[in-house]
Amino acid sequence: MFEIVKIVQDDVGKQGREWPILRHAFGGRLVALLQASFRHRLATLPLPFASRLSILDQYRDPPTGDFHPISSSTCQAYTSCSTRQETARRFALHHFLRVTTTFDEGNEMNDKTQWGILGTGAIAHQFARGLHALQDAELTAVASRSQESANKFGDEFGVPNRHVGVENIVSDEDVDVVYIATPHPMHKDNTLVCLDGGKAVLCEKPFAINASDVMQMVECARNRRLFLMEAMWTHFFPAMAKVRELVASGAIGEVRLVQSNFCFRCAWNPDGRLLNPELGGGALLDIGVYNIALAHMIYGQEPTRISSLAHLGETGVDEQSSMILGYENGAMAVLTCAIRTNAPHEAAVYGTDGF
Repeated sequence: MFEIVKIVQDDVGKQGREWPILRHAFGGRLVALLQASFRHRLATLPLPFASRLSILDQYRDPPTGDFHPISSSTCQAYTSCSTRQETARRFALHHFLRVTTTFDEGNEMNDKTQWGILGTGAIAHQFARGLHALQDAELTAVASRSQESANKFGDEFGVPNRHVGVENIVSDEDVDVVYIATPHPMHKDNTLVCLDGGKAVLCEKPFAINASDVMQMVECARNRRLFLMEAMWTHFFPAMAKVRELVASGAIGEVRLVQSNFCFRCAWNPDGRLLNPELGGGALLDIGVYNIALAHMIYGQEPTRISSLAHLGETGVDEQSSMILGYENGAMAVLTCAIRTNAPHEAAVYGTDGF
């Protein structure tokens, strides 16, 4: 078994930046976690391809203690392949990482990651439909606040294990990872219960209500060496992958400005989650996080200056907010979000040589 020493990005984009790594074994596989520099979130990269898998640029042979470099030639292009080992290697290169793997041939565990969903609302339904499209994922459990709701969800998606409460889905041995789809204020407590119970967690955005709650979640995941990720689904759009490719290649030169607007007008329902402060309502937590995530994805660093203005509506939540983020080199991000104002959903990235 290889011992992880460190991990670096390959010779694409930011060369030589070192990233610490965490690992968690579930379902007989290792899942790699990349800890992002952005202190409010863990950016993670799951690689559930092998019963044992390491991502690194050096490995150490435990019997001899010798270090061995792994060159970029270790990886091959991410194209069609016949073995799971090659899939892992090619996937890693696609994400600008170096990888080495070891296998116990003939002793591999279940190929499918077994998922549990906590919550039975609209976003949980969308996630369940997405899981059914994946060959390497299996929805094995659901939990809700009532047995009736869990049974209804289970009948719709063919989920065998149906629970009431987070504690019961955590104790389910058929669950590798829990997707948390509960209301915003419950994210922290639900995540901590799952992590304390030894479950990996994918938590719906926003990660939590505030940075203090997020850091408790992150610290718990670090201490228990468990997979934890915010479900920032926009990062995985093919269009976003192309944007990252163009920016990293210098196609538009040095990025100087990111503009992003995400605004819509919701129906007036002061008791609904969008307008109710007790449910974590407001434009920033609901959709403004997408704008901020985009800026961070492009710049890859925290801003050094922040200016913001928000309109707090009748219920006390921010019905619209605008933010200007400033960075060390003078670059900026101008971001707007609203839940009571219609506006085009647009984003643009401007560089010294194009946009």
